[in-house]
Amino acid sequence: AGVCKPPRILYFRPMRAEHILSLPMTADYARLALRLGAAQGHSAEQVLAGTALSAARLAAPAARITQRDCCVVLDNLDRLLGPGWPFAVRFGPETSGPLGHAVASAPSVGAAVETLTVHGQSRSPRYVIRHDKARSGVDRIEMVETIAVSARQRLTGDEIIMLSLHNMLETLVGGDIAAARFTFRSPTPSHAVLYARAIRGQVHFDGGFTAIELPDTWRTRPSPFANPQLYKAAITALEIEGTALRADGLVVAEVERALGESSERVSTLTTIAAGLGISPRTLTRRLHEAGTNYRALRDAARQRRAHLLLAETDGSVEAISAALGYADPVAFNCACHRWFGMAPRAWRQLKRAQLSP
Repeated sequence: AGVCKPPRILYFRPMRAEHILSLPMTADYARLALRLGAAQGHSAEQVLAGTALSAARLAAPAARITQRDCCVVLDNLDRLLGPGWPFAVRFGPETSGPLGHAVASAPSVGAAVETLTVHGQSRSPRYVIRHDKARSGVDRIEMVETIAVSARQRLTGDEIIMLSLHNMLETLVGGDIAAARFTFRSPTPSHAVLYARAIRGQVHFDGGFTAIELPDTWRTRPSPFANPQLYKAAITALEIEGTALRADGLVVAEVERALGESSERVSTLTTIAAGLGISPRTLTRRLHEAGTNYRALRDAARQRRAHLLLAETDGSVEAISAALGYADPVAFNCACHRWFGMAPRAWRQLKRAQLSP
């Protein structure tokens, strides 16, 4: 009782590759790329070459990038660091943002897998995650690409998503995942030894698909970190991210990006419309046609920023309230009760306790 279940799968109309590449996504991977590049002596300009991104822009906690930006940055890391660089990263729940938090706090392994299936694409539009029966007694979690990529891009992308899922599953089942089978579409790479060191399950290459196969008996395993409140909040954040994937989501995505990257006092309906080259009236109409409005998107942007600032910074509640554009901390407190079901200080304590070793 009281456990929040993920909603039904959101079926999107087919999207062209150009549309997918223009969709917004988390900037976490770009920030991670900057840290990895810096550790090897590479500048931000080298890591972000070919994009309009900058270290200053990515410093905003709620910054968003496009799928195209992500692809370019990953290509740059391949060039700068060489093949196999994802194995130098620990992909924990915090790396995967709300998706990682939802999986970690899900009530069971089965609920976690369903969450991945429903919400995986909102985290990275490049992939759709499918869940089906591979054969008797085996569940398959398959990663399906939504855009055409090179063999090198496929291998790097598959390494990132498979390492992320490996670590999520390892946490959920208590560390013993020897019975899991990790199949990669790509041929055996030159750095295959890194797979053997990092993946504590069976690894196979040249399989014709990229997927993880699990014993179906794992579905009912309870999660050791199940937390209904955190799960509900993470699912809500994922639903917000998923809005940009709807067929009419490009205008919505642009408004979300503007709200996420600027202070509340700058990102008014009027200034966003001016940035898009349309009138406020036209923007209001197009948002209505997409099934939303400026006020709802502003509230969602505030929730995302509140989630990040409370969980990942030491700023006072009063300072965060002001940063989000609230004239009165009492109003921010009420908003947190609506978003998270508790006061901001209680939410911060709960998040940090859940993420601590």
